[in-house]
Amino acid sequence: MENQKLKGIVLIILSAFAFGLMPTFSKLALQEGLDISSLLALRFIIASVVVWGYILIKKISFKTSLSHFFYLILISVGGYAATSISYFTALSYISSYVVVILLYLHPSFIVMYEIIFLRKKKNSKKILALIVSTLGIILIVWSDNVSISVIGILLSFLSAFFYTFYILGLQEKRTKAMNPIVVTGYILLFSAISFLLKSLFTNTFYLSSSINGILYVVAFSLVSTVFAIFAFCIGVRLIGASRAAIISTLEPVFATILGVTLFEENLTLYSLIGGLLIIVAIIILEGRKVELKYTKAKD
Repeated sequence: MENQKLKGIVLIILSAFAFGLMPTFSKLALQEGLDISSLLALRFIIASVVVWGYILIKKISFKTSLSHFFYLILISVGGYAATSISYFTALSYISSYVVVILLYLHPSFIVMYEIIFLRKKKNSKKILALIVSTLGIILIVWSDNVSISVIGILLSFLSAFFYTFYILGLQEKRTKAMNPIVVTGYILLFSAISFLLKSLFTNTFYLSSSINGILYVVAFSLVSTVFAIFAFCIGVRLIGASRAAIISTLEPVFATILGVTLFEENLTLYSLIGGLLIIVAIIILEGRKVELKYTKAKD
């Protein structure tokens, strides 16, 4: 049990790192002339081809009931793809700092959902870790020059809501029983179709003629999509949705480090303190209590 728990924690951390690479890959790809719609469409198309190629070669069963098939469409399009659409659209209205802060409200949404609708007992460790990690996120993305737009704020809240829906959707019994590779394949396929249709209807689909642009899109697809989603799916199954959501707040920490290293972005004292707070939150969440030798540990 402890090994499974540790495996889940490591997978969520690795997933957070892979997602943290996403701004780097996307920024580099956009510099090569790609627009957001094309980038996201290509990202999911390439990822879908890779994952479904593996599924077919390995002859992994991907059969499911018709009702569950539509359920997977729902959490893919209404969850993951909707998160991306609302997130990137919000960036057109307000500062990325505000968008990131509001996106990371999803751990709060998950904890509230579990307490209100699932009637789970209040867990002081989760709540404390949630508060500390939220403070860390705010400090990391803090800026004195944040622009405010009502539409942008609403879209950012929607991105957090849709991401919460996606994370909780992975906890559904039939979805948890499926091979995680197959779940990832369905999520990528339906997301690819939704973004491709969007880019075609808006006449924005564009294939980069630059070798560098193609390489960035491929890296974006394989590292920050296939691996990141796959690791997160397994991690959620092993340690639960709310805990995975809190640990995944390491993503902006990694993104900040990469930004400073690759793009020479300024690393402020606020960012440093924020990163430390998130690490403290994980220690609070995962730290073991000192127990007497014959005392039964409480979950």
